[in-house]
Amino acid sequence: MAVKTAVREATKPRSAKRAARRATRKAARKARRVASKPKAPKAARRATKARKPSRRSQIGSKVKVWNGTKKYTKSGLMKKDLLKNKHGKIVSRKQYKLGQILKKSPWVKACMKARKELGLKGFVPLNKGIEGKAYYKKAKSYM
Repeated sequence: MAVKTAVREATKPRSAKRAARRATRKAARKARRVASKPKAPKAARRATKARKPSRRSQIGSKVKVWNGTKKYTKSGLMKKDLLKNKHGKIVSRKQYKLGQILKKSPWVKACMKARKELGLKGFVPLNKGIEGKAYYKKAKSYM
């Protein structure tokens, strides 16, 4: 029994401190409320001017432009300047056309033929490493 009362007495001052702190905070809040300016009556308040809503940016990604949620891409392209390639990726019409022209160039044709003969898959840097050097020689021989 004596142990319980000793524990209870030890915790009493802490709760008393907490209560005192709470009371001082409450008083400070009340003082702040009173100190703040009282609002003028509604009739005396000046009417606020109706503002225009802030304009949202019309610039977004190619996908957003394609879906119609934005007007321009970061580079200034509109939907009429975009198309989907065979993989379903949204690309610039100009760049797509340029790629089609470059695909017909003799060097690219030689490289494609060399890749097919050597059985290369994925990215192989030209003239770097064993595969790359063989690839370059083969492509050069077709030129």
